[in-house]
Amino acid sequence: MIGFRRRMTLLVLTTNRAACSRSLPLAHTARTALAGKRLVGVRHAMPSLIFTRPGTGAITGLFGVLGALAAQELEVQHGNQIVYVYDLPDPASEIAQALAWRLETALGVEYTGIGETPAQLALDVETLYWQVAYRPHDWDRYAMIYHARVRLIDTLRLRVLAQALCSSDPFFSVRPSAARLHTYDELLTNNASGLRRELDLTVDDCVDELASRCFLLDPAEPAPHRTVTPAPARVTIDIPLR
Repeated sequence: MIGFRRRMTLLVLTTNRAACSRSLPLAHTARTALAGKRLVGVRHAMPSLIFTRPGTGAITGLFGVLGALAAQELEVQHGNQIVYVYDLPDPASEIAQALAWRLETALGVEYTGIGETPAQLALDVETLYWQVAYRPHDWDRYAMIYHARVRLIDTLRLRVLAQALCSSDPFFSVRPSAARLHTYDELLTNNASGLRRELDLTVDDCVDELASRCFLLDPAEPAPHRTVTPAPARVTIDIPLR
């Protein structure tokens, strides 16, 4: 009999073969069967944060395809450096925790945390893409772009019970808000407080969207209070990209 860790690895790999863009709301008949079942969160490697600044666009214009590849590498390096310096978490972990709390309250599951604890259900939340990009017509303003996928998996029957995507992009919002646009300094000063706030808002947006679209939870139901204490930065210097 294979261990739970290997079983989960195989399960995630095999269910990944399905079209991840297909939305699959949790069936009403399945909701009543979840009460009392243990729920574990799936851990993924955090993808690189892409941090795009106007200077990298000039490289593309000067050197074409090779310039584009070099610019992309600079954006990834800059994003990864910011994640390391300011110890930024993967938003997927916070989304999973907030969704699990709601599922505990609404459907009676027992959340055991993110890890390898054997459970009948797995909550698989994965960051597909995240980027800090400047506004096309206002190079001094930046916004957080984020895309994630959530799946609720029956680990015993090896099947996906619910699945959906969430997307947060202030540049293409139906109701764009200037409050979601920031200067470079506003994002990174004071231990990246502006960027942390944007990540918190992004997490809240995704949790609300996924709770409603994927798990059919009442959007009026208040989410459990989430307190995030900013971690101290590893260093106290700014890291501008020149």
